[in-house]
Amino acid sequence: MNADIKPTDKNKTVNFNLAEFELAFYNKKDMPQSDKPEICFAGKSNVGKSSLINKLINRKKLARVSSRPGKTVSVNFYKIEDKEYNKEYSKKDNKKDSKKDNTVYGNNGGEKIKKDKSFRLVDLPGYGYAKLSNAETERFSDLMEYYFKSDRNIKLCFLLLDMRRKLGDNDRQMIDFLNAVGLKYAVILTKSDKLKKQEKNSALNYFNDTLKGIEAVPFSSLNGEGLEQIKHIINGVL
Repeated sequence: MNADIKPTDKNKTVNFNLAEFELAFYNKKDMPQSDKPEICFAGKSNVGKSSLINKLINRKKLARVSSRPGKTVSVNFYKIEDKEYNKEYSKKDNKKDSKKDNTVYGNNGGEKIKKDKSFRLVDLPGYGYAKLSNAETERFSDLMEYYFKSDRNIKLCFLLLDMRRKLGDNDRQMIDFLNAVGLKYAVILTKSDKLKKQEKNSALNYFNDTLKGIEAVPFSSLNGEGLEQIKHIINGVL
């Protein structure tokens, strides 16, 4: 990851099982302003974003897994609101912030947002699918640029990379973009179960060298490798 993640208080962990599908947006003009912290997931088409989200929230089909890459270009929002979590810690937060303005701000210092413990997981459309029409490609670009540059309260972006593949041009462009906008991000290497031990070690060495010190988390939607570490990262930025 490109920034320090603070240690997680084990007594203040989020119950990911409470996730609900909220909304899907196909055009930037329909996307609402951000009113909760957001954890977003970016990566190539068919890299496994939806499978990761389903594993994270312990559901099989809540996040839509496309039958073919690039089939649906939309931004999908999943809301997680742990009422017991909010209730338990709202008093502590109020006491702690009793003399302060109990608000947080968007990435670019925009409109104030009320502080609470609910947040959203955001499944971004997959990039790099060559068979999209010119109109769809343009709509994809507009959606992505609007999402990242519309003063949303993005706490972290997970960039998913296929552990079996080398970095492609689109992956490098995405990394350059995240660095340029100054967004905190972490890298997840998907489909780790498809590699043998020696192949996996070789892939890890490649990504560690190529990503220049950015930690990469191997993940498998089949056996759950890396899942607890991903949850720890999310808890650490909320």
